Amino acid sequence: MSGAIAYVLMYGGALALAFGLYLTLKAVKLI
Repeated sequence: MSGAIAYVLMYGGALALAFGLYLTLKAVKLI
């Protein structure tokens, strides 16, 4: 069970990182 939780946290972290990078690129294009 703990392995599944760790996998979800890792996947969620990667998703949040990709989303943050996407927002940063959009912000740079607006400047």
